[in-house]
Amino acid sequence: MPKKYSISIDDDDEIFTVLSKKMEILKAIPIGKKTISSQVGKALDIKQRRALEYLDTLEDDGYLKSSWEVCEYRSGSRSRARVFTRIK
Repeated sequence: MPKKYSISIDDDDEIFTVLSKKMEILKAIPIGKKTISSQVGKALDIKQRRALEYLDTLEDDGYLKSSWEVCEYRSGSRSRARVFTRIK
């Protein structure tokens, strides 16, 4: 007698579907709001360079636009950073 197999992941407690990091970033940035790669990296626990790569890809896909701006931090230091704004 053939065995019955369940190939559905809906009933499996060991397999879960998750969003990609790129989609997590897109979901976390509200339309019209700004962010920088270091903030994204801290929020998602990834390296700043990887966050910048994801943001750059999202800009190429048309979800973000970027510009170079001077950011001042709480400590009083300033630095030039690439600021991303979500447009759609």
